[in-house]
Amino acid sequence: MPKVALALVLSMISSLILKAQTTRISFTLRDEAGTPITDCNIRITGAQSHLIYAYFVLQNTSVVKKELRTTAADDSLDVFISNITYKDTSIRFGAGKDTNEGIVKLQLQNHILKDILIKGPPVWKQGDTTSFRADAFKQGDEKKLKDIIRNMPGLNIDDNGRLTFKGQPVSRILIDGQDLFADQTKLLLNNFPTKAIELLQLQENQNANSMLKSIGGNDVVMNLTLKRGTFLPAFGDIEAGFGDKGRYTASPVLFSLSKNIKAGYIGNINSVGNGLNWNTAGEIQSPLESEAGSMLARGPSLNLIQNLPESYYLKNRLFDNRFDITARLSPKLNVKTTASIITDRQSQATFNQDNYFTGNTYMTRLDHSLSIYQPTLIRVGQTYEYNINATNNLELKAWWFADYDNSKGSTGTSYNQDSTSFVSNQLKNNWNSFNLQALYTHLNKKKQAEITSIQYNRQDIRQDISSFSPQYPQIFQLSDPAYTGLFQNTDYQYAVLNLAHTRYFKINRQKVNISLSFKHEEMRLVPSLNLSDTAHALPPVLPPNFNNSGEYNRNTIITSLSGSITKKGAQNPLLTYRIIFGANRTGIAGDTVKKTVLLPQLDAYLGLKLKPIDRYTHDFSLNYEDRASDFTKINNIFLPESSSSYIQYINPEKNYQELILNYNAAINWKDDLSVTYFYLGLIHNFNNAVYETGFQYFFNLNTVSLESRPTNSIVFNMNNKVPSLLLNAVLGLDLQASYFPQLFTYKGQVLQSENAQALVKFSLKKNWNRKYFISLSGSYSYTDNRRPALDTTLAVNNRLDNFIAGFKQRLLISKSLSITSNTQLVYNNLTSANGTRFLLQDAEIGWKLNPKTLALTFRAENLVNQKTYMMAYNEGTSQSINTIPLIGRSFFITVRYEF
Repeated sequence: MPKVALALVLSMISSLILKAQTTRISFTLRDEAGTPITDCNIRITGAQSHLIYAYFVLQNTSVVKKELRTTAADDSLDVFISNITYKDTSIRFGAGKDTNEGIVKLQLQNHILKDILIKGPPVWKQGDTTSFRADAFKQGDEKKLKDIIRNMPGLNIDDNGRLTFKGQPVSRILIDGQDLFADQTKLLLNNFPTKAIELLQLQENQNANSMLKSIGGNDVVMNLTLKRGTFLPAFGDIEAGFGDKGRYTASPVLFSLSKNIKAGYIGNINSVGNGLNWNTAGEIQSPLESEAGSMLARGPSLNLIQNLPESYYLKNRLFDNRFDITARLSPKLNVKTTASIITDRQSQATFNQDNYFTGNTYMTRLDHSLSIYQPTLIRVGQTYEYNINATNNLELKAWWFADYDNSKGSTGTSYNQDSTSFVSNQLKNNWNSFNLQALYTHLNKKKQAEITSIQYNRQDIRQDISSFSPQYPQIFQLSDPAYTGLFQNTDYQYAVLNLAHTRYFKINRQKVNISLSFKHEEMRLVPSLNLSDTAHALPPVLPPNFNNSGEYNRNTIITSLSGSITKKGAQNPLLTYRIIFGANRTGIAGDTVKKTVLLPQLDAYLGLKLKPIDRYTHDFSLNYEDRASDFTKINNIFLPESSSSYIQYINPEKNYQELILNYNAAINWKDDLSVTYFYLGLIHNFNNAVYETGFQYFFNLNTVSLESRPTNSIVFNMNNKVPSLLLNAVLGLDLQASYFPQLFTYKGQVLQSENAQALVKFSLKKNWNRKYFISLSGSYSYTDNRRPALDTTLAVNNRLDNFIAGFKQRLLISKSLSITSNTQLVYNNLTSANGTRFLLQDAEIGWKLNPKTLALTFRAENLVNQKTYMMAYNEGTSQSINTIPLIGRSFFITVRYEF
């Protein structure tokens, strides 16, 4: 195997240094009756070098026109054409000249042809596209897309599940050029089967609008090209299993890419802790829904443990079904239907110790809490894309999003260990969002484009919150101790109308975009809070300052100029710039205040990308922003953040101002496989939010104001990945550090806390003859929160240290049988009196009943039967230490079928 890998790498290096030549080819695809054929996969390779120069998908055309830069070693090129309905066809062109083949006819297939195996180097780049051959990075235990990506240079999945390439976020993942779940990248990372993938192509400088391909854009897109002739008429997998303690799982994945209909289904039904989280919810919400969702009060929260599977500690009942279907109703009309239906029930009992700042002193609170989270999320959408002609396109979208969360919780609390209380609460959401969007694109022959868009969104956000505590009479100064029930009903309405017109120009190596937009926002807030007894028998009491209503509106008009300049012969822009200027007018009409605020808006950006040597690129950017507060955060009335916390924003007549300096660098050390990415960010905030906290027992009132007090923050990241096909090893080293101050009030003064964080991660993966695999990992995290201006008598432990070491090994006893062991040694809170150390041990036996389709897995988790997991959090002015119960020793068996 090392000899083969060495030959592939040497072949790639030698081909890169040979003299290049230009080849232009063109032809038209038709069937035997003369009908044009679209949706074909095209692969172009060198007849002698076997390098893959291009791999692309024809979506809405039957005409192939391609200009290639090929090596002089190839005097001819092989073009392979595949389509799900027709027989695979290959034709040969001469290299270094212009060739028009005319019409190429494809024949209908009567049976499935065997694969034609064409191997290229593990990694190669052609223009804006970097291609990875999937099989070159497989170690045998990869099931889903995320498993193989972790072995590839330049690609990284962070702790939040975000995929990046060379430090830039990947905005979409296409499947053979098709838009199925494309914008739900985390969903595809966790569910798309690796068996189907032949190439992973990372395409830079892309544009989400297919009409603007000739103009380009700033997006990074991943395209998964599939193995040809194998997955007909559908492909996918299903894994199902059961275990002790009432646990079960079933995760079917199905894709079908026929000629006129492309469909995908991803399901997840389980009770093993793999439940709905904020990452999942965020992918089915639009930006407007995410913004309006910040007004919702939070239910009882679950404590999640980083770097530990949720199956260790969470109980749930997830029912998650996602559908994506695209259909071509005519040569000009494409229709896409999406549907997501997600329900879950997650429960957790924890013991928490909080040292929190009340605004005057520190208080210790001990909580024993039980939280139950029962979300129901629904999204149904329809898209119509009408290709009027080659230069005009109209896209219409409509979707409905709903959130029907139902959360319950109860907390037994003691304060400074000398008083006790009990709080129970329940929250119900009734949130509906309706969206309409139209997008018209016109492209002319001068490489100029115009886009006109209109979007309307209306959201009805309603919540019912019930909370019970014997402390409420004291908190609200009521003489009758029977007023132990607090009932909150919120009725919010949020609407947005957005109109925009943009013109795109491409003049030689310059791209220029000019746009004008108008945005109208409306928000109506009607909170209601009253106190009564648990049975609503007592007359309700309405506390003052909690039942004010407000109506808000904002009109924003913005004009912008942006663009880029590219050097001759370069793929990426040398210089990018953006300047946005406008103004917004905000109207506030509440029970206590009425006013109108007119504010300017400015956003200036300048970026410079340099490549002093072939394998080293770096870029600088400078960004200044002068912007108004988020529209959903200008309420001058107290609104619930949770059943026991309220927040109020003041000073909406001030703008946030900040200056950001970014530096990125990428170094390819050897053969484009060993890479280092470096990021440094400096942020200067001219003014900052100041948080004023007021606690009474567990009830909290927060006021957020904007003060003209500057702060400076710094962020540093470095990622090293050194995969070696010669050694069958991958070495990784990540470094992260940050410093960010926060402002808070103490005895009428505005003080600053100094918060620092650091993280070091190390990993080593190696295998011997693909029989014995090991993975060593270690991570050390450090958090330090200091309040130097605060009275030292109030100080608490500022520092937290955590260390986790892991050793995973997998032994292939035969082609069908493998054994895996995973050990983790955890040190929590190393420098604290609450520090703990414990061991976690898992084991797994995998048996492939059929090497290609069927596998059986027996898994044992937490063999040492660890019962609790303790972890700590540092925040700006507080610290929490949470003791989380684990499920304990458990066993599970699953069956996986791939087709």
